[in-house]
Amino acid sequence: MTTWTLTAGEYAATKAHIDKINARAVKRGFTGTFTLTGVPTTWMETNDAGVIVERAGITASITGTPPCYGGWTFLAAVDTLENETGAQFVVRAAPGVPEGTIDRNMLLAGHCGHCGTNRRRKNTFLVHNETTGANMQVGSTCLKDFLGWDGSPVFTREADLEGLLDGAVGTGRPEYTTETVLATAWAAVAQFGWRPSAASGDSTRAVVEAALYGRGAKDRDVRSALAGHMQAGTLEAPKIIETLLATTGTSDYESNLRAVLASPVVEARHFGLAVSAVPAYQRTVNGARAEKAKVDTFEPKWLGKPGDKVTVEGNVVTAMTVDGFAYNTTSRLVVVRTATALIKIYSAAGWAYDVEPGEQVTLAGTVKALTDYQGQQQTQLTRVKRIDSTQAASA
Repeated sequence: MTTWTLTAGEYAATKAHIDKINARAVKRGFTGTFTLTGVPTTWMETNDAGVIVERAGITASITGTPPCYGGWTFLAAVDTLENETGAQFVVRAAPGVPEGTIDRNMLLAGHCGHCGTNRRRKNTFLVHNETTGANMQVGSTCLKDFLGWDGSPVFTREADLEGLLDGAVGTGRPEYTTETVLATAWAAVAQFGWRPSAASGDSTRAVVEAALYGRGAKDRDVRSALAGHMQAGTLEAPKIIETLLATTGTSDYESNLRAVLASPVVEARHFGLAVSAVPAYQRTVNGARAEKAKVDTFEPKWLGKPGDKVTVEGNVVTAMTVDGFAYNTTSRLVVVRTATALIKIYSAAGWAYDVEPGEQVTLAGTVKALTDYQGQQQTQLTRVKRIDSTQAASA
C-alpha cells in the first residue's frame, strides 16, 4: 500500500477530491470506491538556513478500486484537425487494436457520446464495451467514468506540482505551416536520404526538427546542408499535398496522413507523420510510373556485356537519393530509358543530383552488370559521365 505525507491543507483537498469521486460513483452506478485514511505525524527537516525544524502533517493512504463502469477498455485517441472543409481526424489506436477496427464515419468533432455535449475539443477518445461490442466516443472527463478515476492525493506544494507536471506541459514551440515542414523534409531526404526513426543515426524527423527548431551550432550546420535543396522542396510541397490528398487508401496510416496534410499547420505530436509524407509521395509517384510502364509495350534489351564502354541517349524515368554504400553517405539512383534499353546507374557525381525525371540526357560509361528487375532486362553502368550531344555524335 502506498502512503503519502501531506500537509493539513493537502489532506483536506484530497478528502474533498475522493468524496467527489465516490459521490459520482453512487450517482452513476459505478463499481468500485475509494477509502481515504490519515494519521497525524511529525518529522524533522533542515531548512534553507541550516536550522533543524520539526514539521507536522498527516500520513495518508488511499485504498479501494478505481470507480468506473465495468467492462470497458480503451480503444484509441482521436485528434481533431479543423480546416476549411471541416474536420479531419488522426486516430491513434491502442497497441494490439487490429487495422480497420475503428469506423471513422462514427467520429464527430469535439463530441462526447456519454454526456452528449459538443465542444471545441481537440482531443477525444474511443472506448470499447467488451460485452456488447459497442464503441463510444467520449471526452477526457467522461473517459474516467469508463476506465477508472484516479485516486492520487491532491498536492499543493510547488516541488510536488513540478514533479507531477514534468513532461505534461507543452514546449510552446511555434507551429510551422504544413508546406514549410514538407519543404524541409524534402530537402532532408534529398541531402541525406530517407531515414526512419528506427534507423541508426539521426532520423529524417530529427533532421527536420533540428533545421526548424534547433539553435545550436550543429543545427545551423543542418540548415546550411539543406539550403541548396529548399527551393526544390518549396516547389514540391504543394505537389505532395495535392497528390496524397487524392489517394484513396483506407489504412490507419493513410487516413491519418491525409488528415495531417489537410491541416494548414503541423502540430508537434503529428510531426513524424507529416515528415513521412515525402517517402509516401515518392512511392505514390514511382508506383504510378510503374503502372504506366506495365501498360507500355516497351521490352528493354541488355546493352553490350560487362566491361564494354558505351554511350547512351535517352529520357530519365527515375532520379532519387538513396543510402550510399559507405556509412553515413548517400548516392543517386538514376534510371534512363533509351530506344532499346533500361540503363540503371548509382552515382554520387554532381550531374546525378541535377537530373530530374523526364529530362533527356546523353551518358558515357562502362557496363557493370546485366540484371533483371520485375521481368525487365536492365543494364547497370559504372563510372558514368554526362556528355553533350556533340560529344556523343563524335564518340
